[in-house]
Amino acid sequence: MNLWPTSWSLWSSSSTSSPPAPTVPTPASPPAPAIAPPILPTVAQDHRDPILTPFDRRRKQLTLYFAGATFLLLSTALARRSTRRRNLATIPKYYTPNTRISELTFNGGVDAFEALNIASLGVMSVGMMTVGAGMYMFDVVNVEETRRLVRSRYGWEGRKSEGEVEEELEEWIATVLARKERKERERGY
Repeated sequence: MNLWPTSWSLWSSSSTSSPPAPTVPTPASPPAPAIAPPILPTVAQDHRDPILTPFDRRRKQLTLYFAGATFLLLSTALARRSTRRRNLATIPKYYTPNTRISELTFNGGVDAFEALNIASLGVMSVGMMTVGAGMYMFDVVNVEETRRLVRSRYGWEGRKSEGEVEEELEEWIATVLARKERKERERGY
């Protein structure tokens, strides 16, 4: 009786499994020579700060995510309250004729400013959630760990220091200005 998990399949067409095929011994082949793996440059793979425990890391990473979720809930509640307040202001009071629509005065600028603020709160809270989820996914806690992670993954080849970049930019600007002056002299300005 074959107790291999494939014999337990509910979708097989036959209820009994076929007998196992007889195995034919194959002649032993000589072992292949061991090939050494290529030597790669050593790069520090662990970007994590050794001071933090795993619990502290998760707590810091998820704090930003849940803070963003909380702010999203609060901004949604604020938007609902604002919309409800605006809607209730249009309904006439009891024992009041409903022909006094001209008495309703709303300031469009203030309403637009309030809507912009509420939308900004929502966008910022979604951004906080995105950053918190990214921190959790990439297992980083702060900017220094992010730098170490990026540098370990992509290396320093072809990178220049800030001083070298500034010097190169100064040289480029000097050549552009010299070319401009030369063209102005040729035109006679």
